[in-house]
Amino acid sequence: MFKNISLGIYYPGNSLLHRLQGRTKLLLLAWFTVYIVIANNYMWHFAPYIVLAALSFLGVVISGISLHHVWRRMRLLLLLMLLGAIPTLFTTDGTVKPLYTFGPFPTSFDFIRWSIVAYGVLLTIYIALFLLPIPALQNISLRSWLKRFRIPLILITLGVIVLLWLIRNIPPDATFPVGPFVITNLGVWSLFSLYTVFIVLYIFSLLLTMTTTPIALIEGLTMLLTPLRWLKLPVDDFALMTL
Repeated sequence: MFKNISLGIYYPGNSLLHRLQGRTKLLLLAWFTVYIVIANNYMWHFAPYIVLAALSFLGVVISGISLHHVWRRMRLLLLLMLLGAIPTLFTTDGTVKPLYTFGPFPTSFDFIRWSIVAYGVLLTIYIALFLLPIPALQNISLRSWLKRFRIPLILITLGVIVLLWLIRNIPPDATFPVGPFVITNLGVWSLFSLYTVFIVLYIFSLLLTMTTTPIALIEGLTMLLTPLRWLKLPVDDFALMTL
């Protein structure tokens, strides 16, 4: 599942990015990082991010690597990032005026128990899809698609079991509030900026490793770190750690 989000895979080619020296691409990556840090200091200024998005698209085009291939390398990471970035919507420093407030929503423990029952039914159906000798389910692509959910389902099932044990003595008619969830200007901007920055830096890093051989990358990094030799630091060892 996670093989499509790995870095460090070189794709031979003769594009403009392939012909650039490794140190040049490393310097460009460092410059983009500084540019992003400066851009993050200005809220609701979208121009720097539009420039970054345009440069990312341009980099993919001139690299000669298909957009579809880059998308395959990014789609799972984008989903994981989105799930992890959603809580930033509710970021606040106590002085920001809220944009919208959800909840609180009163929830009963009886509802939780019935939700667990529904999850158990769905889990049983999922397991049956693997065990029952149904010809339509013997398709290799379908079975491989179902296998992708094994690890998440194991983790979710363990969490459900723990939750069921924790609420075992609570009366069904007891309720508890969920929320409130407060969306603020700061939260919306944090979600947009952090999500965009991470995606752009990942694309640039992906293009760097896809268009630069490991040897060229080490040579470029060694040359850029040469001033550190004056401090008696093991520059060559640092560069070799990129392999």
